[in-house]
Amino acid sequence: MRRRASPALLLALVLGLGACAPAVVVPRPGTGPYAPPGRMLLLAREGDVLNRGIATRAAELVAQGLRPAGEVWSPEELLREASVAGGLPWALPMLARLRQGGWPTEDERIELLRFAVTGVIVTEITTYDQVWGRYAKFTRVGVEVRGFDVAAGGIAWRLHRTVEVEDVRGRAFEYAVEQAVAQVLAAIAPGTAYSMVGLWRVWRR
Repeated sequence: MRRRASPALLLALVLGLGACAPAVVVPRPGTGPYAPPGRMLLLAREGDVLNRGIATRAAELVAQGLRPAGEVWSPEELLREASVAGGLPWALPMLARLRQGGWPTEDERIELLRFAVTGVIVTEITTYDQVWGRYAKFTRVGVEVRGFDVAAGGIAWRLHRTVEVEDVRGRAFEYAVEQAVAQVLAAIAPGTAYSMVGLWRVWRR
């Protein structure tokens, strides 16, 4: 009777084959101490349904900031590539779990490495409120970004930034999210933070 190889053995084989294969240039998303090398899968964690839109926007801004420094895949890009290889049965439930708070299983890590995805980055809105001060309204937004090392199977880094802005009329939440994400990007990949002036022009369109 043929025995099935364990997931740990398969993972080791995938890593071993990658080491023996001809070198493939995999862009590194930034040069900061928190930036793991390789192709990154980036998505929003959607714990609070009410904040889903702003969580998605924060993830888009993080991806926008990192793409000039390396290769970043959205969930839609992973699904497209996985569907070609018949990988939707594992990709769909994995993405649903990542959005709610889980991490890739050992078998899913093997599949991700076959697509050269060496890291998963999730963004989450941790603070999203407004309070009145004595003379003006204060808007607070907290953004947390975590990086998961696919090969090692653990969280490699965690960054959290909270921004408070005062009396920004019309787009206080959007402006606070942009500021918080810019601070996170500065730590993940120095030099990749986007232009706030450019973002303002995009929002005005």
